[in-house]
Amino acid sequence: MTNRTFSSYQLLHLMKLRSNPFHCLLVTDGVGVGKTISAGYVVYHQAHIERKPTLLVCPPILVDKWKMEMSHRFDLEIRDATTNEGFELMFDELNSGVKWDIGPIYICSYSLLSRSDSLQVPSLGLVIYDEIHSVRNAETKSFINAKTISSNAKYKMGLSATPINNKIEDLASILSVLIPSLNVGNANELVNDIWESPLIDSFSSMATRFLKEEISEEFTKRSVHTEVIEYPEEYTILVNQLIENLMSQRGSTSFFERIIFYRLASSSPKAFFKSFNSNQEEIQFEDPKLNRLTKLLDSKKDERWLIFTEFKETAAYIEKSVDNRIILVLSGDKTREEREAIANIFRSEPNCIMVMTPVGSEGLDFQFCSNLVNYDLHWNPMKIEQRIGRIDRIGQEKDTIFIHNFVAKGGIDEKVLEVIGGKLGLVSDTFADIMPIIDATDNTNSIFDQGSLKDELKKADEMISAAKFYQRFVSSDLEVIDVINSEFCNTDNWVWLDWSTVVPWSTHCGKWVRENQIKLNSFIEIINAYKND
Repeated sequence: MTNRTFSSYQLLHLMKLRSNPFHCLLVTDGVGVGKTISAGYVVYHQAHIERKPTLLVCPPILVDKWKMEMSHRFDLEIRDATTNEGFELMFDELNSGVKWDIGPIYICSYSLLSRSDSLQVPSLGLVIYDEIHSVRNAETKSFINAKTISSNAKYKMGLSATPINNKIEDLASILSVLIPSLNVGNANELVNDIWESPLIDSFSSMATRFLKEEISEEFTKRSVHTEVIEYPEEYTILVNQLIENLMSQRGSTSFFERIIFYRLASSSPKAFFKSFNSNQEEIQFEDPKLNRLTKLLDSKKDERWLIFTEFKETAAYIEKSVDNRIILVLSGDKTREEREAIANIFRSEPNCIMVMTPVGSEGLDFQFCSNLVNYDLHWNPMKIEQRIGRIDRIGQEKDTIFIHNFVAKGGIDEKVLEVIGGKLGLVSDTFADIMPIIDATDNTNSIFDQGSLKDELKKADEMISAAKFYQRFVSSDLEVIDVINSEFCNTDNWVWLDWSTVVPWSTHCGKWVRENQIKLNSFIEIINAYKND
């Protein structure tokens, strides 16, 4: 990818943000395309051109990454507001009446928003929510505080490769944060009404969705392999018996609890038995899943591997079972400093293995690794795509990366993925090419019961509707890339430009400006109608 193409694409986000009367933008570009750099242009504009304060909000694990990226790429210094004291200091500084030569930039984490009953929020020029889907639950303190922050900011920008995780209401909550005058109920009605209508096209006036293949053909290719694992029949029978007995003893009818056990059984026999009474007699057999992993790792002893599992017990099992390699485990119980230290070791050791639980699927960049194993599959394909984005991103030096998806034959995730794949019509390279997996007519012993499967498929149906919407939403902004002069990508020259228009280079993008304005006017009318209801 040339610098000009890359930079021109990033500049478009600033254009759309400034042309929007709600001064908000949702960036849903694909994993690894460069959303952080796009946000960097907006932050630089706010600091050096408008000279107004900016607040960055992100998951705790990404605080240091943001500081490094803004310093390295834009020579911007970020001030820490990750504690209550730090947030109060930011409030005092911004209310001191000082005229800023360069607008200050602060950063806080969603964890601060989640534990604060109310925040005293100063007036801001810009707020950016990285991984904005983190505040999709409208019942949480994080959501309430995010809306408060947005109400006190002129510009609002949300970043997420997966704004719709499981259901369409996720998008409604995000829109309510970015447009704080729009309540969640009205936003939900709005999203549902435009879902199947031509009005979906007007949504692109306030959002972008660029995919790697649209931006350039120079991205790394994927070599995807499905590794089918079959456990012994006596194991699957015992698993079902143990779960049924436990549920009967507890008097539990919770499908959620059952499903956790079923997934644990597919993930690792060792982890499954550990979840029961320690005196439980285990069936003695070689773990076919671990054996397959060991062979894979041995096939490339001098290369790094990134392994994803859903369970800490399985991560610990892998760590203890793989010999003669440096094994690192990154899970949710690690501090920010520990996570950064682990990531640095992985970066410095060429034949290192990193095992991650779900905490590692967002934000961390490991483009120096080209081998990834989904030891446990998640039935939401967008989650798997997010994992793969840790290595399939800008800066990946290898022409091809290798993805190995482990599937436990007869497991509940296999069955759910089979149904999802059929309904979504997944094709090669789509969502990591995880389908087809197993012949649906196969009579394998199942590690699940029909009630649990039905419950999972009901939840999956909501995700399928969300994914279909996400597939329909395609940005129409590609043509503007070719008409943005590369000289405008150099931020050192911005201070000399005339910023009285939307952006100084908008005269080169007349057609795009006119077409985007038509879509924008349409979407404004829709939003105003719902705000007045």
